[in-house]
Amino acid sequence: MQDSARDDYKVAYDVSLEAAAEIPSLAPTSLGAARLAGDTKLLRIAPDDIAAAYGDVLAKDSESDKASLFASDGDGLRSTIGKAYKDKKADSLPDTAKIEYSSEVPEDSPVAIATDGAGALVSASLDEIEKVTPTAAGAEVNTEGAVKALSGVDSSTKGISATYSVQLLFSVPPVGSDEKVVLLGFTQGLTAASEVQ
Repeated sequence: MQDSARDDYKVAYDVSLEAAAEIPSLAPTSLGAARLAGDTKLLRIAPDDIAAAYGDVLAKDSESDKASLFASDGDGLRSTIGKAYKDKKADSLPDTAKIEYSSEVPEDSPVAIATDGAGALVSASLDEIEKVTPTAAGAEVNTEGAVKALSGVDSSTKGISATYSVQLLFSVPPVGSDEKVVLLGFTQGLTAASEVQ
């Protein structure tokens, strides 16, 4: 965000667009696009609710009661960190460890910008948390890569928690539309790792 309309922009996240992403048209730069409130009723889903709803889809896929809101075609994040990925990772652990997943929506509010078609571009944040804990007495969980570097822990008898922050960009249709919310792009990265207390 910049201090005024003519100041240089400050980038917090740089979102990579999906291969087939089609960005809806916005008002010309000479006019500027309107920013919508986080609790607006003008969209199929309110910007304040979109990250939690999408987090539920990442956890449950088609079993989520929010799945019907989101387009699945072209959604590369579902295959990257969605339910199938989480199930596969859980199955790969030895019997002496278990993994639990959860999502949290950071306090910084989403940004919603009105499009020409009465919908919006919505940028929102989501924290995906992985917690690996031992299930047998005396068992340890080992860390590797970035989790090991960030946590400073090689192995733990208590467990390891890692937080991956995801910045999401959606195209959200207007209220009353049959169109689905489309994930246009995302970026993700490990932002925290520690031993379970």
